[in-house]
Amino acid sequence: MELGQQILADFEEAFPSQGTKRPGGPSNVLRDACLVANILDPKIKQEIIKKFIKQHLSEYLVLFQENQDVAWLDKIDRRYAWVKRQLVDYEEKYGRMFPREWYMTERIAVEFCHVTRAELAKIMRARAKEIEVKLLLFAIQRTTNFEGFLAKRFSGCTLTDGTLKKLESPPPSTNPFLEDESAPEMEELAIEKGELDQPKKPKVPDNPFHGIVSKCFEPHLYVYIESQDKNLGELIDRFVADFKAQGPPKPNTDEGGAVLPSCADLFVYYKKCMVQCSQLSTGEPMIALTTIFQKYLREYAWKILSGNLPK
Repeated sequence: MELGQQILADFEEAFPSQGTKRPGGPSNVLRDACLVANILDPKIKQEIIKKFIKQHLSEYLVLFQENQDVAWLDKIDRRYAWVKRQLVDYEEKYGRMFPREWYMTERIAVEFCHVTRAELAKIMRARAKEIEVKLLLFAIQRTTNFEGFLAKRFSGCTLTDGTLKKLESPPPSTNPFLEDESAPEMEELAIEKGELDQPKKPKVPDNPFHGIVSKCFEPHLYVYIESQDKNLGELIDRFVADFKAQGPPKPNTDEGGAVLPSCADLFVYYKKCMVQCSQLSTGEPMIALTTIFQKYLREYAWKILSGNLPK
């Protein structure tokens, strides 16, 4: 136990958690200390990891404080650019100090994500009235891009080892518009069995980092829903104006009746909305969106269909 405390003291001296002393660089002593910590009480290893990561991210918390201009959503790219530089810096300076099986680079990235998610949630609660739909979608896109970057770079093995919060895996996709990416040999097998007409299951993206930061945007997706409500209202008004200006379409004898172009336009818009919303959330916001769809289907039926039936 005394050896473990000595190792922790050595790390505290090299990487002080408080004070103005600059952190020291890697050394053979610290590298050997990590190897010793590997065979001691696991709590020693966890404490070393915790202290180092906290010290490594301390600058981030100062630079992106809630009252700083760069903390807001319009500059969210700077957060992700900062951590990417830090990961490169870590690899260059400390990559050989810690045992490879500690996965320190991934741990730094994951803890950054947890901190960022909490910080973004806090600042969005405080400035909720300033969140506009374009700004929200911009922030979500940049964040999901970053989560995709993490998935390409790391395996996600530290997400479930107990030393960091376990992240919920993304739920199975219920998006009916995701294209299936079946392997060619599977398609050939389907042809042989005559199963081409069978519905295909959408391929679910495999990203263990899905939602690790972007989950914080869900409480604010009502901004997106309200925007779609407004857009659909304007779309219906345009359909009504076009119908009055152009009159009913002429019947097509080949197809057996007239088809309103606005009807197809409405459902194309619905499809785009569903695809976009499913990428943001498949929970409450999606349910709210379906309620909006119902509202405007009724309006379409009343203002365009029922109001223009032959008397």
